Amino acid sequence: MTPNDLPSGLSVLMTTWMASLRRYCLALTGDPDAADDVVQETFLEVQKAYGRFEPGGDFGAWIRGIARNVVLRRREKIARSRRLTVSLDPLVVNELEALVREEELADRSPMDVLRGCLQKLDAEDRELVRARYEADADVKGLAERAGRTISWAKMKLMRLRWALAECVRRGMAGGEAAP
Repeated sequence: MTPNDLPSGLSVLMTTWMASLRRYCLALTGDPDAADDVVQETFLEVQKAYGRFEPGGDFGAWIRGIARNVVLRRREKIARSRRLTVSLDPLVVNELEALVREEELADRSPMDVLRGCLQKLDAEDRELVRARYEADADVKGLAERAGRTISWAKMKLMRLRWALAECVRRGMAGGEAAP
Protein backbone atom coordinates (compact mmCIF):
# COMPACT_ATOMS: atom_id res chain seq x y z
CA MET A 1 0.00 0.00 0.00
CA THR A 2 1.36 3.40 -0.86
CA PRO A 3 0.19 6.77 0.46
CA ASN A 4 -1.22 7.47 -3.02
CA ASP A 5 -3.76 4.63 -2.56
CA LEU A 6 -5.34 6.37 0.44
CA PRO A 7 -7.76 9.25 0.90
CA SER A 8 -5.78 12.50 0.89
CA GLY A 9 -6.15 13.32 4.60
CA LEU A 10 -5.23 9.83 5.68
CA SER A 11 -2.31 9.78 3.27
CA VAL A 12 -0.82 12.92 4.81
CA LEU A 13 -1.34 11.64 8.35
CA MET A 14 0.20 8.25 7.63
CA THR A 15 3.19 9.76 5.85
CA THR A 16 3.68 12.11 8.76
CA TRP A 17 3.46 9.34 11.35
CA MET A 18 5.32 6.55 9.46
CA ALA A 19 8.75 7.00 11.10
CA SER A 20 7.30 7.49 14.57
CA LEU A 21 5.05 4.44 14.20
CA ARG A 22 7.95 2.29 13.00
CA ARG A 23 10.04 3.29 16.05
CA TYR A 24 7.07 2.49 18.31
CA CYS A 25 6.58 -0.92 16.67
CA LEU A 26 10.30 -1.65 16.89
CA ALA A 27 10.18 -0.88 20.62
CA LEU A 28 7.23 -3.27 21.04
CA THR A 29 8.62 -6.11 18.94
CA GLY A 30 12.39 -5.77 19.29
CA ASP A 31 12.75 -7.04 15.73
CA PRO A 32 13.08 -4.75 12.68
CA ASP A 33 11.38 -7.25 10.33
CA ALA A 34 8.52 -7.82 12.74
CA ALA A 35 8.20 -4.05 13.25
CA ASP A 36 7.89 -3.52 9.47
CA ASP A 37 5.20 -6.21 9.33
CA VAL A 38 3.30 -4.59 12.20
CA VAL A 39 3.53 -1.14 10.54
CA GLN A 40 2.15 -2.57 7.32
CA GLU A 41 -0.67 -4.39 9.09
CA THR A 42 -1.41 -1.30 11.19
CA PHE A 43 -1.73 0.87 8.08
CA LEU A 44 -4.14 -1.67 6.58
CA GLU A 45 -6.27 -1.53 9.72
CA VAL A 46 -6.06 2.26 9.84
CA GLN A 47 -7.34 2.42 6.28
CA LYS A 48 -10.31 0.20 7.18
CA ALA A 49 -11.08 2.06 10.44
CA TYR A 50 -10.35 5.63 9.30
CA GLY A 51 -14.04 6.47 9.20
CA ARG A 52 -14.17 5.90 12.98
CA PHE A 53 -11.31 8.33 13.72
CA GLU A 54 -12.66 11.43 15.47
CA PRO A 55 -11.59 14.59 13.60
CA GLY A 56 -9.42 16.69 15.87
CA GLY A 57 -8.51 13.61 17.89
CA ASP A 58 -4.96 12.52 18.65
CA PHE A 59 -4.06 10.58 15.50
CA GLY A 60 -0.75 9.43 17.03
CA ALA A 61 -2.43 7.89 20.04
CA TRP A 62 -5.08 6.30 17.83
CA ILE A 63 -2.61 4.74 15.40
CA ARG A 64 -0.35 3.56 18.27
CA GLY A 65 -3.38 1.89 19.88
CA ILE A 66 -4.09 0.05 16.65
CA ALA A 67 -0.41 -0.95 16.38
CA ARG A 68 -0.42 -2.16 19.98
CA ASN A 69 -3.46 -4.35 19.24
CA VAL A 70 -1.75 -5.73 16.13
CA VAL A 71 1.32 -6.61 18.21
CA LEU A 72 -0.82 -8.27 20.90
CA ARG A 73 -2.67 -10.37 18.31
CA ARG A 74 0.64 -11.40 16.72
CA ARG A 75 2.04 -12.39 20.13
CA GLU A 76 -1.05 -14.46 20.89
CA LYS A 77 -0.78 -16.15 17.50
CA ILE A 78 2.88 -16.97 18.19
CA ALA A 79 2.00 -18.24 21.68
CA ARG A 80 -0.72 -20.49 20.23
CA SER A 81 1.75 -21.76 17.66
CA ARG A 82 4.27 -22.55 20.41
CA ARG A 83 1.62 -24.31 22.48
CA LEU A 84 0.71 -26.38 19.46
CA THR A 85 4.36 -27.23 18.86
CA VAL A 86 4.77 -28.28 22.48
CA SER A 87 1.55 -30.26 22.40
CA LEU A 88 2.79 -32.18 19.38
CA ASP A 89 5.71 -33.58 21.39
CA PRO A 90 5.27 -37.40 21.34
CA LEU A 91 5.27 -37.66 25.14
CA VAL A 92 2.55 -35.04 25.39
CA VAL A 93 0.52 -36.74 22.67
CA ASN A 94 0.80 -40.07 24.53
CA GLU A 95 -0.36 -38.44 27.76
CA LEU A 96 -3.30 -36.78 26.01
CA GLU A 97 -4.23 -40.06 24.37
CA ALA A 98 -4.22 -41.79 27.77
CA LEU A 99 -6.45 -39.07 29.23
CA VAL A 100 -8.87 -39.35 26.32
CA ARG A 101 -8.94 -43.13 26.67
CA GLU A 102 -9.69 -42.82 30.41
CA GLU A 103 -12.52 -40.42 29.64
CA GLU A 104 -13.93 -42.73 26.98
CA LEU A 105 -13.70 -45.69 29.34
CA ALA A 106 -15.52 -43.77 32.05
CA ASP A 107 -18.42 -43.39 29.64
CA ARG A 108 -18.51 -47.09 28.69
CA SER A 109 -20.85 -49.50 30.39
CA PRO A 110 -20.00 -53.17 30.94
CA MET A 111 -22.69 -54.04 28.40
CA ASP A 112 -20.98 -51.88 25.77
CA VAL A 113 -17.70 -53.61 26.50
CA LEU A 114 -19.40 -57.03 26.39
CA ARG A 115 -20.88 -56.24 22.97
CA GLY A 116 -17.39 -55.39 21.72
CA CYS A 117 -16.01 -58.60 23.20
CA LEU A 118 -18.74 -60.65 21.55
CA GLN A 119 -17.84 -59.12 18.18
CA LYS A 120 -14.28 -60.34 18.63
CA LEU A 121 -15.38 -63.96 18.93
CA ASP A 122 -15.42 -66.03 15.79
CA ALA A 123 -18.86 -66.38 14.22
CA GLU A 124 -19.44 -69.96 15.44
CA ASP A 125 -18.62 -69.14 19.07
CA ARG A 126 -20.64 -65.92 18.94
CA GLU A 127 -23.65 -67.82 17.62
CA LEU A 128 -23.29 -70.46 20.34
CA VAL A 129 -23.29 -67.78 23.07
CA ARG A 130 -26.25 -65.97 21.54
CA ALA A 131 -28.25 -69.14 21.12
CA ARG A 132 -27.67 -70.14 24.74
CA TYR A 133 -28.10 -66.78 26.46
CA GLU A 134 -30.29 -64.70 24.14
CA ALA A 135 -32.53 -67.42 22.72
CA ASP A 136 -32.34 -69.49 25.93
CA ALA A 137 -31.56 -72.68 24.00
CA ASP A 138 -30.81 -75.70 26.15
CA VAL A 139 -27.30 -77.18 26.21
CA LYS A 140 -28.50 -80.57 24.90
CA GLY A 141 -30.09 -78.93 21.82
CA LEU A 142 -26.95 -76.86 21.17
CA ALA A 143 -24.77 -79.98 21.37
CA GLU A 144 -27.04 -81.85 18.98
CA ARG A 145 -27.04 -78.98 16.45
CA ALA A 146 -23.24 -78.84 16.59
CA GLY A 147 -22.96 -82.62 16.29
CA ARG A 148 -21.08 -82.72 19.61
CA THR A 149 -21.56 -84.14 23.08
CA ILE A 150 -23.31 -82.35 25.92
CA SER A 151 -19.96 -82.31 27.79
CA TRP A 152 -18.36 -80.51 24.86
CA ALA A 153 -21.16 -77.90 24.81
CA LYS A 154 -20.92 -77.29 28.57
CA MET A 155 -17.11 -76.99 28.45
CA LYS A 156 -17.22 -74.74 25.38
CA LEU A 157 -19.79 -72.41 26.98
CA MET A 158 -17.80 -72.29 30.24
CA ARG A 159 -14.60 -71.34 28.37
CA LEU A 160 -16.44 -68.71 26.35
CA ARG A 161 -17.94 -67.22 29.56
CA TRP A 162 -14.47 -67.07 31.12
CA ALA A 163 -12.99 -65.48 28.02
CA LEU A 164 -15.81 -62.94 27.82
CA ALA A 165 -15.56 -62.14 31.54
CA GLU A 166 -11.81 -61.55 31.20
CA CYS A 167 -12.36 -59.45 28.07
CA VAL A 168 -14.91 -57.27 29.90
CA ARG A 169 -12.60 -56.96 32.93
CA ARG A 170 -9.70 -55.79 30.73
CA GLY A 171 -11.98 -53.56 28.71
CA MET A 172 -13.34 -51.81 31.81
CA ALA A 173 -9.80 -51.45 33.20
CA GLY A 174 -8.67 -49.73 30.00
CA GLY A 175 -6.70 -52.56 28.48
CA GLU A 176 -7.29 -54.07 25.08
CA ALA A 177 -10.51 -56.03 25.27
CA ALA A 178 -9.98 -59.33 23.55
CA PRO A 179 -11.42 -62.75 24.42
